[in-house]
Amino acid sequence: MNHSLFKDLLPNYIDGLTSDETNELMNDHMNKCEACRALYERLQEEQLSEETDYQHQEAREFDALKKVKKSNKKKVILSILGALLFSTVLFGIYIYLYATQWVTDANNVNVQKEFKADTANLHITAKNKHHFVLPSQEIYIKSKNKRIYLVYEGRKGLNDPASLHKGIDIPITFLNKNTIINSDNEKEKIDEKDVIVLRFKDKEVKYKIMDLYKNAEK
Repeated sequence: MNHSLFKDLLPNYIDGLTSDETNELMNDHMNKCEACRALYERLQEEQLSEETDYQHQEAREFDALKKVKKSNKKKVILSILGALLFSTVLFGIYIYLYATQWVTDANNVNVQKEFKADTANLHITAKNKHHFVLPSQEIYIKSKNKRIYLVYEGRKGLNDPASLHKGIDIPITFLNKNTIINSDNEKEKIDEKDVIVLRFKDKEVKYKIMDLYKNAEK
């Protein structure tokens, strides 16, 4: 094998593309020619260097891609956390402004007695125009002749029914002096001891049912 043919085949030989017979000829030639062997070793080192540089470049690009993905992931997480925090704050503000109710003080409400035919009514409104009042379910303590209502106050909400803003009523319908229609829509006997109790945070206000009857009869 002459030098020109060796140089022509050398790139393919380095890449492992030559046949076994050609490889034997190439090896035999390099054993006899120091210059061709030196050329082979130099080209092989250059190729290894190029491959190493390529691998390093790929590693750098991969690291850069990982950093971009990590940065994007961090941004997504921060966006989600920000949205959750914003929603939580908004919900907290809504709860504070519109959904909070508490047992109120007596001087925070107006209680007006209304009478019509055989009905007496306690009409309760909040003094603060931005608030509403709401009574609890009747708590009837028969042994003490008490009908107790806890009076709650709350901040008006955007979705509250309009009727709630007009105040609330506790009506009593009389059949006669000693008989009323109770909250279960049943007839019930009363006497001088029977009272309606509005229970506030600071005190209780009692209304004798018999006195309400007397006013309803006028």
